[in-house]
Amino acid sequence: MHAKHVAPRFFAVAVFTLLCVALLGGCVTAKHTTGVNNYWRAPGVEFTVGQTREQDVLEALGPPSQLIALQEYTVYYYLLEESDKKGIITIIYNANTQDVVYDRAIFFFDKNGVLHRWAKSKECLPMRQEPQCSPASNPNWCS
Repeated sequence: MHAKHVAPRFFAVAVFTLLCVALLGGCVTAKHTTGVNNYWRAPGVEFTVGQTREQDVLEALGPPSQLIALQEYTVYYYLLEESDKKGIITIIYNANTQDVVYDRAIFFFDKNGVLHRWAKSKECLPMRQEPQCSPASNPNWCS
């Protein structure tokens, strides 16, 4: 009779242990930022169609994320991307979400290197921390 009571108790403990192990897991959170500093959002940084030249943009913003050669224009594309990932990982269930925000600026220059049109995204990220030197202060050297 004693053996009959041990089996159900052992089975209950085993099931409880398996459930605990199956539900063990953890939460995942990750924030990642990649791309160029979004200097196009900085106070005092302005660009004027018909007056601003390619060199002015390069001095203010640094090298673009992409340089695109079109038939009529040269395009400078600047991108700052921030992703925020959250999730849960267990042995029997995994779920996660990821939100991505893109802060962009795009500049079209004519064959003479003069700004024809430019725009920045409506999505906006906060200014990143200033580097030890800005592209305008010395574009050839950062310490």
